[in-house]
Amino acid sequence: MKLVVIGRESLSALQRLVVETFGSVSPGAVVCQTPLPVAWPCERLGRIISYVPVKDVRLISVCWPLPPESKYAFVKPEQYLSHLIGHEGDGSLHDVLNQQGWVDDLIAGSDHSYDNEQLFTLAVVLTPEGDEQREVVLSLIFEYIALIVGAGPQEDIFHELSSLQQISFAHKQHDLDPGEQAESIALSMHKYEASEVLRGPYAMDEWCPDALQEFLDLLSPDRSIVFCTSPKFAADHQNSNRIGDAGAVWQKETWYGTVFRDEAMSKQMLKNWAKSASSFTSDLKIPELNPFVPQDFSLRFVGAKGSLSPLEVEQPLLLISEPLLRVWHKLDSAFQTPRASVSTIVRSASYQFGPEAVVMMRLFCGLVDDELSSFSYDAQVAGLAYNLQFSNHLSLSVSGFNDKLQ
Repeated sequence: MKLVVIGRESLSALQRLVVETFGSVSPGAVVCQTPLPVAWPCERLGRIISYVPVKDVRLISVCWPLPPESKYAFVKPEQYLSHLIGHEGDGSLHDVLNQQGWVDDLIAGSDHSYDNEQLFTLAVVLTPEGDEQREVVLSLIFEYIALIVGAGPQEDIFHELSSLQQISFAHKQHDLDPGEQAESIALSMHKYEASEVLRGPYAMDEWCPDALQEFLDLLSPDRSIVFCTSPKFAADHQNSNRIGDAGAVWQKETWYGTVFRDEAMSKQMLKNWAKSASSFTSDLKIPELNPFVPQDFSLRFVGAKGSLSPLEVEQPLLLISEPLLRVWHKLDSAFQTPRASVSTIVRSASYQFGPEAVVMMRLFCGLVDDELSSFSYDAQVAGLAYNLQFSNHLSLSVSGFNDKLQ
């Protein structure tokens, strides 16, 4: 058992409370000697499971069982894979699918984690057009995986990711409420020594290419489980029942009544994916190094810390005051972080021209976001952000570490 207590009382008072309340709890067995069952045995790999969704969802999920997180706690190969496979920059899987209008979202990372293994999942949310090209999307997925596996462990990418993790820990903002923070620390206590409980989830200190290669070698199509979700499967189910299809049989799941089909990957499927992976006919490529990773974390303000009270905050300075332009500036003395924020407001007469002009302005903002998605992804990963929107005026805000903000 692990326990984390957060309270306003002093440490000695909290300690007395814990001893009085939990002091009689037995520590229990130190280690469970019974071998844990394998959640995803070999005979369940190399399969495609198709099912009919209740909602209007189109999804491809490719899953691989991998060694547990605890095996390489300070290498974190699963985070290395998540960074590469889930990347959204130029030439990434997300970028290539997005250019075709086939993807709404793409997420990669450890989905389930146990003491003896974890399940790494790549989930691609498809558009209706992408659903029509499901086989092509699957080919691109395995082509991109083969590209990453073939490139082998990339030391410069690992060290960049390690730096980003260090920055996230060193400049972590207080975004969790106390209850969530206590829960997070309690979970971390099961994985790390007491001295690493806070830093451990962020630490990628050990460059170990053998560990990364071990995980990369496991990302083959025949070791995967592919889940396909599409409303179109409802018609396939009805047609197969009507004509007595002798192939993979559609079944109904026991608890929720979900209609699904479970079939082994055919040799032809594996052959086609292997051929696609060896040819690299698409525009897929390994992500380049991130140019937005900050290096300078020095503070522009030197002096006593300012007040956080709204009634005591210093007023910004008016630097430029002209009929069509005003510029204000305020040097932060309260939070004292190496971050900056720029907010601009452009007054617009769009509402005077009617609903069509307003809709066009909002469509413009959406198109800009879509066009900059690949470019802005690296900035977002490095702690920068921007927001462009139109309400009664056009507003653009940019924020993040001031070293790369310009």
